Amino acid sequence: ADVNAFRNQNPDTMAGLDSKIDKVAGPMMEWTALVQLGLALAPGLVNMTSIGSHAGPMLATYNKKTGYGGGFGLGPSYNALFNAGINMAKPGLGDAASLQKIVNDGTWADYGMEGQDEAQFLLDETLSGVFTPNMTNMLVGTSRAGRHSNTKSKVISLGMTVFSKTEQFNRRVTGLAAYRLQKARMLASENKEYTEAKFNSVASRELANFAIQMVNTSQGEYAAYNRPSWARSGIGKVLFTYKLFVVITIELMANLSLREKLWFLGMLIFLSGIKGLPFADDLLDIIDTLKQKFGLKSQDAEVLIGRFFNDLIPGEDSGIIVMHGLLDYISGTTTSTRFGHGDLIPGTGAFKAGSDTGRELKNIAGPVASAF
Repeated sequence: ADVNAFRNQNPDTMAGLDSKIDKVAGPMMEWTALVQLGLALAPGLVNMTSIGSHAGPMLATYNKKTGYGGGFGLGPSYNALFNAGINMAKPGLGDAASLQKIVNDGTWADYGMEGQDEAQFLLDETLSGVFTPNMTNMLVGTSRAGRHSNTKSKVISLGMTVFSKTEQFNRRVTGLAAYRLQKARMLASENKEYTEAKFNSVASRELANFAIQMVNTSQGEYAAYNRPSWARSGIGKVLFTYKLFVVITIELMANLSLREKLWFLGMLIFLSGIKGLPFADDLLDIIDTLKQKFGLKSQDAEVLIGRFFNDLIPGEDSGIIVMHGLLDYISGTTTSTRFGHGDLIPGTGAFKAGSDTGRELKNIAGPVASAF
């Protein structure tokens, strides 16, 4: 009982004992997640795009130097993700109890699964925490395999339902697609040890380990040891809110082979324009600051680039489309800021003439300050 009580009070023991600051920081992060992610539908829907933007390139690519990626190609990868998405969207696959019933009853085929091993794989990794909503659990201070049994956490969990469900969907779809692609590859190999019969026992663990790697690399593994030491507790933890997915994105882009890298950057430009490319907004701020420092009188770099594309491509809106993405233009909404990764370094615009000091300070303080 004492051990269980300790684990409930310290869901991430890798982080060590919480500091006094964490007693304040923890609730602040919980309510920030609830306000910014849980009580709005848009973040949950945007969250689902990571299947196409992150899982697809990850499964498709293969970096020979680092062994990064699945190496299945863009076509097969997106086909597998699409089929897995259809399967995982079927009702009745909610929690571990539902999956256990499917395994026990042998009704896995009713859910589009190609074998009992797939149902067992989904069950095992749901119980292990791989297919639980990792980001949600981290933000609301819960363990990878469960939640605190108190009223506050239940209220927050209810408010985070949409975001949690979409994150769980992302992880399951990515895992099942990776499992199927690797299984087909192993069966097609010349290794006679890989047979359909053996995938229900020894070989399925090998498949599961591969799929887990694809999930954690593309969708994130939010345990404390994956954060810098300064971001595991106290003020650092607050400042690092939401940043781990950004780190995952940058690592993904850096490790992709050339074809998948161009595909990934193309998707980013479509969704968020040039300003959404990693560090693009920060670079524009630095350029404008240096121009002012050295007395170079001209318009902001963003305006100049927009005008350049207006002159280069026919149409008065060309610059806007290139800078902010085609999706903004088509939808008539501002979605580019949700998809983009241009503003990665907080406070880069602080020294620009006419900058909003309060806004820059809020940017440095992070999403918790913005929420409150």
